[in-house]
Amino acid sequence: MFKKIVMLFLLIIVLAGISYVKTYREHQQIDQIYEQAKANEEIDTNIYLASIDSLNELIAENESVYEESFEEVMFAQGVELDSLNDLLLLQRNKIDNLEKQKKQLTINSSKKKSTQLSQHEKIYRYYKKRYTDLPNDLSDYERKIALSEIREETAQKYSISLKKLNQIRADYKLKY
Repeated sequence: MFKKIVMLFLLIIVLAGISYVKTYREHQQIDQIYEQAKANEEIDTNIYLASIDSLNELIAENESVYEESFEEVMFAQGVELDSLNDLLLLQRNKIDNLEKQKKQLTINSSKKKSTQLSQHEKIYRYYKKRYTDLPNDLSDYERKIALSEIREETAQKYSISLKKLNQIRADYKLKY
């Protein structure tokens, strides 16, 4: 029996030892996995930090390039805008000058027309007066000859052609 007890006791010690070794190994494996994960995490963290640093540098570089580019574009746009403003001002001045010329031409044209109209009116009045001064007792033939003479006399007096006189007569709707 003593042998059985000792064996039982030895068996318990062996089982406890095996259990202890097994637990110790599991604990070491967990520690090893933890250390390995920690090392991997540090490596990953370092990689991420390096990536973040390089991205920050790239962003800073792009920002400076964009700022310079933006300033160049704004300067170019400012110069172009100034150029366009100058061109617009020049075009406005041309338009103003053309409007002034148009007004002047209109004034001159209206003066010329009024002078021409008054000249036509003078011719019309002279011709009509000469016609009304004809005696009423003229025969058709005599009236025709007298009208022909009045036309020639009017054309010579005002230095115009008979065609122009006929046009003036047509403008004033004279049948005679």
